[in-house]
Amino acid sequence: MCRKMSEDVSDRLILERFCIFIGIIVLAVFLCGCTQPSSDINQTAIPISSLAISTNTNSTYWIKIDPIKEIHLGEVFTITGTTNLPKNDNISFEIYRTSIHCGKNWCTPNYGITGTLSIDEGNNGINRISFDVNSSAFISDEFTVRVSAEDQTTYSTELMVILPPRNATAALVADRKLAGFHNSFIYISKNYPTSWNWFFR
Repeated sequence: MCRKMSEDVSDRLILERFCIFIGIIVLAVFLCGCTQPSSDINQTAIPISSLAISTNTNSTYWIKIDPIKEIHLGEVFTITGTTNLPKNDNISFEIYRTSIHCGKNWCTPNYGITGTLSIDEGNNGINRISFDVNSSAFISDEFTVRVSAEDQTTYSTELMVILPPRNATAALVADRKLAGFHNSFIYISKNYPTSWNWFFR
């Protein structure tokens, strides 16, 4: 009798383990959606070519900024681009310093500018973007140019590097003056220095 009870307990354990195993399989199939008919699965693939316009989130319209040539500090230059947005639509642009570093009580200056412009008529539905920029508003550094539609869902960005001025003859002057409390100071360097070596006592 004891032997029969032992066999019954062993059979019950095997049956319980088998049921647990089947339950795990059923749960896994349910969670992965493998029971869904293949006709219900969305099999639409995104063409690789459509990923090329990575800066545009609106598939209907797009903006492209032309590569920006080397700019030297003090030069006036033109940023151009193309778009399929309608002519005379207003779009906005902003140029801001790419590397902004912040400490506990300070941040490096941004030297950014913003503005709006109207789209010029082009050819075959491809219209033109064009605006002038005076690099004297910046410093020698890397900047990001962003042009966007009014709804902000269509936009494009391009990097721009401002180099030191051509044939600079004036001596470089790195200077600052104290501004209030908390060890802050105002940047008043002259003639476009590209590096600084501060020493505070």
